[in-house]
This record gives sequence, C-alpha cells and structure tokens, in this order.
Amino acid sequence: MDDSKKPLMIGIIVGCLALAGIITYWSSQEEDHLAGLEGETQLMRCRQCKEVFEMPLADYLKAIQEKTTGPQIPGLTCPKCGKNSAYAAIKCPNCGIVFEEGALGPTEPSDKCPECGKRAKFSRRTSQ
Repeated sequence: MDDSKKPLMIGIIVGCLALAGIITYWSSQEEDHLAGLEGETQLMRCRQCKEVFEMPLADYLKAIQEKTTGPQIPGLTCPKCGKNSAYAAIKCPNCGIVFEEGALGPTEPSDKCPECGKRAKFSRRTSQ
C-alpha cells in the first residue's frame, strides 16, 4: 500500500469504530431508560367499557412507541373488553375520579380534573 494512503485508511477505520460506538451507545440508552422504570406503572382507562387498570410503565412506553404512526397516541388493548381503546389516565388526588389525560381538551392542562377542576399534578404514575 502506498504510504500516502495509510493516514486516510487509518482515519476511515477510526471513523467507522467511532460510529459503531455511537450506535451502540444510542441503542443501549433506550434499554437502560426502560430498565430504570421497573416498578412504575401507568394508570389506564378504557373508553369503551370504562375499565380502569394499571400496566407496567416500560410496557406502556414500548407499546406506544411501536403503535404510534401519526400525531395522536393510539389506544392500547383493554384486558376486559379486548378493544384498542385504553388510554393513559390520571386519578385525581382531590376527588378520586379516574379520567383520561387531556379530558378537558387541548386548551386546558392535561391533568386538570373534569369533576372538581383541580390539577392532579401528573399523578398518573404509581409505584408498586
């Protein structure tokens, strides 16, 4: 090999190794992030049958990421009725009702209770 091409080849090899390291780091970040959510749950409420249930937060985030194809968050499968109509919910710490996030529309805070009007301060996640 020509001595003038050695620095170029070494540069290309170092660049490829750096790119491989960056890709490995990014792919492990998602797994580390989900692993750190162990024990946390997401409260859910079905629009069809009104069932309220919890699911592991990591499972919720993974399902939303897999199913989302546009600007709206898709419904997940309800364990009671089997329909894809379960959405993230919040339990109001003031009056105790469970409501879907954003129940009052886009002009109101998403954690504002439709029953008592107070904010739940994003108490949608619980620890087991």
